[in-house]
Amino acid sequence: MRVELDANATLPLAPELKARLEEVYQVWGNPSSLHRAGQIARTALEEARERLAALCGWSVEGVIWTSGATEAINLFLQGIARATLRAEGRRVRLAATRVEHPAVLRTLEALERMEQAELAWVRVDAHGRIDLNHLEEVLQVGSLDWLVLQAANSEVGTLQPLEQAAALARQQGVRVFSDAAQWLLKRDPLELPSHVDAWVVSAHKAGGPRGVGALLIHPQISLDPLMFGGTQEEGLRPGTAYLEGILLTGEMAVHLPRWMHAAHARWASLKSGMEQQITERLEGVQILAAGSERLPNTTALLIPGIQGVRLAMALDVEGVAVSAGTACSSVHAAPSETLLAMGYSREDARCMIRLSMRPEITPEEVDFALEVLERVIRRFRHPRS
Repeated sequence: MRVELDANATLPLAPELKARLEEVYQVWGNPSSLHRAGQIARTALEEARERLAALCGWSVEGVIWTSGATEAINLFLQGIARATLRAEGRRVRLAATRVEHPAVLRTLEALERMEQAELAWVRVDAHGRIDLNHLEEVLQVGSLDWLVLQAANSEVGTLQPLEQAAALARQQGVRVFSDAAQWLLKRDPLELPSHVDAWVVSAHKAGGPRGVGALLIHPQISLDPLMFGGTQEEGLRPGTAYLEGILLTGEMAVHLPRWMHAAHARWASLKSGMEQQITERLEGVQILAAGSERLPNTTALLIPGIQGVRLAMALDVEGVAVSAGTACSSVHAAPSETLLAMGYSREDARCMIRLSMRPEITPEEVDFALEVLERVIRRFRHPRS
């Protein structure tokens, strides 16, 4: 048996979408062309945009297709910095937390190095949730432009109090941008809260194709593009669209509510039992952020004394795939920035693994994974026994 417990990194293309592959590739025209094939492609692309907008409860005019969440994050953060510098001759002022995805953190740090942004860092608590009292202090001290706050943490699964944080930001005239790459499929309702001004979503995290994401932004917000060329995507993302992937993403949006309800029912019946077994059977293993609201499929474990990367590799040999952090950084043995922000030592922050369940996981797979996890941890702790 082989058990995949790394769903937060990616999901395979859903069977319903695989069945549409041949049909999707029949739409071969360039959406920017004026002839019949081009206009058929344009109509199909816009229908996919409408489907994603409807799924997220967003204005269709504010859906910008990208190659994924990382590009959408860069398009927004760099775009808003450039637009602020061009229009007002100053750096954009941003507040964020240290538990953001590396795509956000590295972009923010780059903007600060290039003197295009001024950053204020907001503390998080021991569960990785933003400290609302500290946020209020940060908002009152500086005249900020944007609060950058993820919807859910991909490593430990913590859900952020977006509604409360956005309300505090609005009181000070500060807009909110949120990385929602882990939102689709895992959050109910799927519709994104209207009090956030810009979002990032990713298709492959929810059973859609790799290579497709979107920036959802209110049309009146001004961004400068990162690339130049054609006028596609309101001039913000020039170049010929990855039409096949976009059409599959539109199809994903149609099926996603049904997939979500089935997945949540399965996760609810398995996750609590799995975590109870972990607590009872794996001495000294800590379930991270256990006291907070988390993604329904995500369990992060701290195993003191065993590096997460080494443990993940050993589990893989035994037939269980897990992550030692975000998919973008898990190949390195560096400490988790999320755990450091949560107050853990650098040594402990290297000792985390993440179990994230696929929608179709079975009780038998969970039992097998726990048996392997228990056996491998015992082997690390008692190598000569």
